Amino acid sequence: MTKLLAPALLIVVNVLLLLYPSRSFVVTSDRKSNSCCEYLPSLLPSNRCPSAFCIRPATAVEDNGPESSSTFAFSSDERDLRFAGVGRLYTTTLNNSSSSKQNQNKENNNTNDDDASEESSSSSREGHLRVIDRLERSRVVVVGLGGVGSWAAEALCRSGIGHITLIDLDDICISNTNRQLHALSTSVGQMKIDAMQKRLKEINPEIRVTLIHDFVSKENADEIWKTIEELSPDQPVTACLDAIDGSDAKTAWIASCARRKVSIVTCGGSAGRTDPTKFVCDDLTRAIEDPLLSSCRKNLRKYYGFQEGVSPGSKARDPNSGKLRKKLPRKWKIQAVYSTESPRSVQKDSPSSSMRRCDGALGTACFVTGASGFVAAGRIVEMIANDNLPVPKQFKGNQLRLKTWGR
Repeated sequence: MTKLLAPALLIVVNVLLLLYPSRSFVVTSDRKSNSCCEYLPSLLPSNRCPSAFCIRPATAVEDNGPESSSTFAFSSDERDLRFAGVGRLYTTTLNNSSSSKQNQNKENNNTNDDDASEESSSSSREGHLRVIDRLERSRVVVVGLGGVGSWAAEALCRSGIGHITLIDLDDICISNTNRQLHALSTSVGQMKIDAMQKRLKEINPEIRVTLIHDFVSKENADEIWKTIEELSPDQPVTACLDAIDGSDAKTAWIASCARRKVSIVTCGGSAGRTDPTKFVCDDLTRAIEDPLLSSCRKNLRKYYGFQEGVSPGSKARDPNSGKLRKKLPRKWKIQAVYSTESPRSVQKDSPSSSMRRCDGALGTACFVTGASGFVAAGRIVEMIANDNLPVPKQFKGNQLRLKTWGR
């Protein structure tokens, strides 16, 4: 098919020259030029980006002299080309418009089917562009740029998020190669968020990336939030993706997001797991098979006043059926990504990495950490696209109790 593309384009150019002899057309593969890819969409392979082969009119010289020359450009929105696919995923306007038009057609038989189809297609396009606008106006904070956060940050960028704030103070280690997106032979030793910023800019030059070189801890969580607000006072945070791998810091960050009523998706552990299909997203109170999230729940209840859970084996009577069923704690409206696969246990005297224990004892792989990051990023994109951002439940005692921490 590719071999036939060039002759086909030459034929098209000749036809255009016959139809418009006073204008010259240039076949180009320049992606930076204003393209008119939609001019002849049927001639382009369905599996190729239309901007790769464009027909753009050159500066036209009319027959009556150069002074009457004019430039004809078929404009194409570069942002739309990049992210329209994401917008269409979350657009229901087409189906709604089609069903409403069908009902109208049944009531008013004089409605033209072609006009209805064109109006439906137009409204659908407007709908997916509104989704893209919503994503572009959003600001997402990603905390922790390791095996999970690096994949999640790129997924957010490729989904059209307009502003991403990256928080981390770690550098890229050679043992990160097996699981972290930014770990390349040329990037070892670089700061993770610096390398990630460069990568995100190459994906979307229009994205706004702000960096905070720091580690989150239970003592500085509120200070980091002040820095976030000072960096971009004109743009509040839309949502936060937590990929912290330490229990204390993770607990403090979740609590700080809840105090500020910022929607958050927190990621559990990925080490010691091999099945990427086991990751799910649910409320933090429902997470299972995850020691990291279990520890966070315990700390949130003990040190930040979050609502207590229920005793194991507790029963509650179903108000509808009257039957006893397992009693579940009330949801905190904090989204958590976790794997239902049981992590393998650590063997005694198991060897660890010789380079600052960058890789841990349980073992990790990119197809597991990446799956966790993609699920988390997908949940955030879905919340923003559907304009449905759950606010974490507020608890009166949500303040760190340093006097009792660690006892």
